[in-house]
Amino acid sequence: MITTEALEIFADKFVKKGFRDRFVHEAIKKPARLMTRVCHHISEVFEDRFRNGPCTLKPDDQCFLFELTGRHHEASWSTAAQQIDTGGGGGYLVIEVTGHKFYAQSEGFPPPETYAG
Repeated sequence: MITTEALEIFADKFVKKGFRDRFVHEAIKKPARLMTRVCHHISEVFEDRFRNGPCTLKPDDQCFLFELTGRHHEASWSTAAQQIDTGGGGGYLVIEVTGHKFYAQSEGFPPPETYAG
């Protein structure tokens, strides 16, 4: 289960300043709403410096994978990456369990926008 502490660490590192508290709230209480933002307004969620950034996740890193529907589950980065690669037009948020790394992809074809750090 994703923790508030991990989400707060994540938000402080990667999310735009004015959206950090709302991000944590939506990730816990309204994940489908958060994923709508990630899918359609990703540039309003994450700091610009992470746009097209290099993905620092390692294959064995444990992560929380948020899907377009708002569902989320724990998976290794290799499992999450495989699902993203075969999942279609995007709409994913992957947060490493400690909140220190991430990968996000908007919905869209071609190509979806990506943010990583």
